[in-house]
Amino acid sequence: MRYCVFSYCNPPTRSRHSLQSFTIAPPSLTLPLFLALLALTSSVVAGGGEDDHGLTHIHLYVHETYTGPNATVATVLQSPLGANSTFGYAGVVDDELRVGQDRSSQLVGRYQAFFFGTSQQVGAGFISSISLVFTEGEYSGSTLSVQGHVHGFTGTIERAVVGSTGKFRLARGYMLFKMISMPTPVTDVNKIDLFVLMHHGKQYTAFTMAPSSLTLPLLLSLLALTSSVVAHAGGEDGDHGLTHIHLYVHETFTGPNATGAAVLQSPLGANSSFGSIGVVDDELRVGPDRSSQLVGRYQAVFFGTSLQVGAGYLSSITLVFTAGEYAGSTLSVQGPVLGFTGTIERAVVGGTGKFRLARGYMLFKMISKPTPETDVNEVHLFVLMHQGKY
Repeated sequence: MRYCVFSYCNPPTRSRHSLQSFTIAPPSLTLPLFLALLALTSSVVAGGGEDDHGLTHIHLYVHETYTGPNATVATVLQSPLGANSTFGYAGVVDDELRVGQDRSSQLVGRYQAFFFGTSQQVGAGFISSISLVFTEGEYSGSTLSVQGHVHGFTGTIERAVVGSTGKFRLARGYMLFKMISMPTPVTDVNKIDLFVLMHHGKQYTAFTMAPSSLTLPLLLSLLALTSSVVAHAGGEDGDHGLTHIHLYVHETFTGPNATGAAVLQSPLGANSSFGSIGVVDDELRVGPDRSSQLVGRYQAVFFGTSLQVGAGYLSSITLVFTAGEYAGSTLSVQGPVLGFTGTIERAVVGGTGKFRLARGYMLFKMISKPTPETDVNEVHLFVLMHQGKY
């Protein structure tokens, strides 16, 4: 099935200091364009660098195959309103990030995303939650989290960089995207210009970082994050302005008291996690012992975004504090889960209450399995607090 019929467009020229590369898209599209054009791009080229506004410019490409046995996209849920609507539609992509427009150019990572139809007008509105996962090149081991509304697939789509890990820790910015060619009836190539405001302060590592491998049965048991404030680990880190919060989570992943559940299996079958959806509601406690004080909940939705079994999930998390110093406040965390051994890093993308306007990053590691049905996980949060009046 064809999803679009566009002729090739030469990528526009831009000056080094120009911050807009394309004309912004009108809010219209047809349903067949959806999966074909949501793709983003990736691969760092020589045109990158820092402009005089302090924004790092990264030029990216993505290669997508949207039908056939090598498809990098899948439909997870059709609209409850029927085949002629995208309202409530859900889809997933795991596209190739390469250094150029040619499919033989260097592979530098993956573009992994979940997207949802949020407009009652056919094909006119989608929310996308995206991870750019770099596996080669200058940014290998780092990720960028992008989120925003897709109101049309012609012209340029703009979305926000809301979080990041690795070399991009504490970064923010925006992304401009445009499809530039369809080499075959079932593939397309897209171009992105990322403008990233890098954070140059001191960063911290509490654990050894994780390799990108896991087994599917670990999903619900290890996706858990931790939470509960430990007095000796908290506080502001010197003159760098990062507040360090030490957290634990207790999860029960099977049995009548399970705190995790599978919502949808992969549309590709039981041997795949691509397109699967799960949810957790774990206990946040002040220590690794289950009798320690309960200070809140770790609540999350996670999505299988990798065609490789168990190798990639996108998580959207809320740490809800109900007791202690941060009672009534929340922290929002987002990012990919590339493996459940070692340390998982994700971005703090927002907060409420005492965490209003905060950002930062989180380092997570499972530390014990007290029983075959439970595990205990440890988190170090490094949060850049906002000190202004509001």
